[in-house]
Amino acid sequence: MNQLYWGPGVRRINTWYRHRFTRQLDLFPDKLADLQGAVLKVSTFNHAPCNFLHRAENGTVVLFYGTDVETVKAVARALNFTLEFLETPNGETWGGMYENGSWYGLMGHLQRHEVDIGLANLFITQYFLQVISLTAPYRTETQLLAKIFNYTQVSGFLIRVEPPLPHWQALAFPFNKWTWLGVVVGLIISGPVLFLFAWGSGQCIDK
Repeated sequence: MNQLYWGPGVRRINTWYRHRFTRQLDLFPDKLADLQGAVLKVSTFNHAPCNFLHRAENGTVVLFYGTDVETVKAVARALNFTLEFLETPNGETWGGMYENGSWYGLMGHLQRHEVDIGLANLFITQYFLQVISLTAPYRTETQLLAKIFNYTQVSGFLIRVEPPLPHWQALAFPFNKWTWLGVVVGLIISGPVLFLFAWGSGQCIDK
């Protein structure tokens, strides 16, 4: 059987004996549900907020992060593959096509099969479809409506918000620890101070 991402070799899955298979197995299993930890190369570049590249002092990229990066990491966890991130060469971004029909930048990486995935806020256009296949869209931006109705186009993404505090903690929520420390110290000091004032006033009245 074809063992996509399983590496070289052949695997025995069944035996044909007396006009039937000896075991009831799926002869054509889904080969993309589990990629067996295969390393897929990802081409990208710095394009906030989709992709960020954190560099060391010598200029080498030590961390890739951003909304699109986290998206492909979630897919990698679901389909059991690992990621190797590569920056587009020579500071090129999405790239384009030379007169001879070859491509450069991220598109060139994909056209030459040097990487498996391109990641950089790609839009579904006929221009890109000449070279690559695109995933189903997972974020939309209404550029046309923004032009028609003359409003500013913005994009956003969802993040988890911490749940509200219980009601018994609502009183403490607006104040930080230093405020509460000041309140406690003030209560401790105010008692003796008021007592001294009261005692002193009593002494003055007696005299």
